[in-house]
Amino acid sequence: MNFDDNKIKLLYKDDVFYLDTKYLYIDTKIKKSKNDIEAWIYSLILKDFDLQLQGNVQGNIKDKKVLFGGRFSSHGIDGDVILLLENDILNYAINTDKFTSLKGFMDALVKKTKLSHDIGDWIYKKIVAKEYKIEFLEGKIDIKNKKFFPNQIKAKGRAKKASIKLNDEVEPILVEHVNVELKNDTLYFESPMGIYEGLEVKEPRVHIYNVLSNGAGAVVRLNSDIPLNEDVLKILKSYKINIPIIQTSGLTNTFLNLDLGFENMDLKANGIFKINPSKVQINGIEFFTNKGILELDGTKMIFTDVNLQYKDVFNINSSGILDINTLQYKGNANIKKLNINFEDQNFLDAKNENIPIFMENKGGNFQIDLPKYEIKLNFSKHLNTIIASNLSLIHPNSPFMIKNGIKDGNLSLKTKDFKDYNIRANITKMKPFLEKNGKKIGHLNLNIKTSPYLNIKEKNNAFELKNINGVNVANIKDHNLLIHTNKIKTTTQNNKKFLIKGQNSNIILEDLNKSILCDSYTIDLSQKTVLDLTHMQGDLNFEQEKNKLILKAKKLNSKFINTYLGKEIFKEGKFFLKLTGANFDNLMGVLHMENTFVKSFSFYNNLIAFINSIPSLMAFQQLSFSQKGYSIKSADILFSKLNDTIQIKAINIRGIDADILGKGTINLKDNSINMDLKLKTFKGVSNFINKIPLVNHILLGKDRSIQTAIKATGTLENPIIQTTTIKDILTIPFDIIRRTMGISF
Repeated sequence: MNFDDNKIKLLYKDDVFYLDTKYLYIDTKIKKSKNDIEAWIYSLILKDFDLQLQGNVQGNIKDKKVLFGGRFSSHGIDGDVILLLENDILNYAINTDKFTSLKGFMDALVKKTKLSHDIGDWIYKKIVAKEYKIEFLEGKIDIKNKKFFPNQIKAKGRAKKASIKLNDEVEPILVEHVNVELKNDTLYFESPMGIYEGLEVKEPRVHIYNVLSNGAGAVVRLNSDIPLNEDVLKILKSYKINIPIIQTSGLTNTFLNLDLGFENMDLKANGIFKINPSKVQINGIEFFTNKGILELDGTKMIFTDVNLQYKDVFNINSSGILDINTLQYKGNANIKKLNINFEDQNFLDAKNENIPIFMENKGGNFQIDLPKYEIKLNFSKHLNTIIASNLSLIHPNSPFMIKNGIKDGNLSLKTKDFKDYNIRANITKMKPFLEKNGKKIGHLNLNIKTSPYLNIKEKNNAFELKNINGVNVANIKDHNLLIHTNKIKTTTQNNKKFLIKGQNSNIILEDLNKSILCDSYTIDLSQKTVLDLTHMQGDLNFEQEKNKLILKAKKLNSKFINTYLGKEIFKEGKFFLKLTGANFDNLMGVLHMENTFVKSFSFYNNLIAFINSIPSLMAFQQLSFSQKGYSIKSADILFSKLNDTIQIKAINIRGIDADILGKGTINLKDNSINMDLKLKTFKGVSNFINKIPLVNHILLGKDRSIQTAIKATGTLENPIIQTTTIKDILTIPFDIIRRTMGISF
């Protein structure tokens, strides 16, 4: 018979029932008694699902109870099935033989039911095995009310030689066997061990929840000791989770949980990564870490005591939060070491400080921002930069700034390897070392290069430092050099030679409040301190090293001397000086003067006033001791210095018509003096002999010269001049004084 487009064949004869339709085929033999019914199903085929049943049916019409036991075959899957229908409730239990594919069965199941395509993909496309077996599948269906009780469906099975493909962008996890279990509307796939990209993955797990109800999704769980290398991070990246750290050595204890909802394809990700000592890369830059815990929580990564080290530049432990979407990190850091060195100069040396820290991975750059110091460190494959916006914040941790008196400013530093640098520095506050026109230069703009040799150039050409044949040479032009004598240090510690050369540049000794005039000079700060300078026709050489000091000066003029002394004492003439000793506290020296004129000097002024007040010294008033000053043809002074005491061993001053000889001491602590002097005059004496009263401080020589004894006490600023007895003057060893003056310059 025909019904619509369905042709039906039906036969019932001698307990044989035969039915063949478009969708159903039944071939069975039925045996019926009063209340019982029994049937032998030779073949029952659901054609559109490719399901065939064979078995025995027993039923009780009175109790409304039917039991079927037999075999089934569907899409290459064979197995045993038991069905029990009782009071409109159909209970079922199924197991299978081994089979090789779920594809046909799942394709038909998805097509004929409301089962999600995503669930179907996970069951037979993303998890594929070479062999399957369902150990049992059981559940029940309320036929009358069309309920199938998904939370009561239970199943167990296993698969061999399986691959778990999380998505199309990553390689599958290969497992030897998978245990499959369905319970509480959740389908579990678990394996004790897997291989991903050649790495052992312990206990890879996938489960699909709400398999037969609404809100289905899949959870992927990995728990293993594997490196967070590019292959592993590819899994996270395929779910749009970008972690900027790539582990290139060592292992990480990894727990990762990915929850993908099928309805809106939203992802919830969480995990914990415990890092062991290893090398890591950020933007291709290699760092080192010795510990740390990373906790993934949705779109944020929580850092707990994560260590990060880069060469000898920094070593920090940090805790904070990384935004996965923006790759911006905010947290706190314990600075174990932050060290920036260039050309053996320790620019920054911070340690054992807890400070805020910001990090960002953007556009191929990895940036560390330390707001406490206003420092930004920017790392990339080809160039690293450091920007310090406020050097005053670095100053307490900068030996270089402290040593060189730099207090504020800003700089930009570029380097490929943290060995060679290009630096631009704007120094706005510093202890000046240059002066021009009486104004100290406290602001410098510097361009610094360290490769292939150190080169520093000041924007306004105040000075330039170059390396010439392995020697660092600082050239100063048209500016005066400011020096503190107690801070001059040689460079023996790094075996590098360092010279300072000046042109049209004077040297100002700030701590001594002295100025040294120079046309040119060279200062060598290598294994010993050496100063060579020229001024007009004069020159000076100074050398100092451990326990040795030598100074030689020739033909220096009065301007040089007066400038150094800070007073207009001499006019014209030439000056020679020689010092030798262990240091400036222990030395001997001799000063020689030629053809000079003494005008303004406290000692000289007081001596003139004293002579003018004594009638018996009338002869001296009319000679070279006059209001015009004291003219010196030549003079020699022999002295020694020990700590704060200057011992003047001999004075021999030869004037035009008066000489001065003597000795004495000067105490530099209080500037006190104690001098014994002899004044002697020759020329024109005969005109005054009869006018001189005979007193005990006047001695008339055989050569008709007049001699007198002078005692000078008080201080250098206010000397007290008085006569002494001829007896005292005779005790001065003038012959010895004269002999000691035979010192060659």
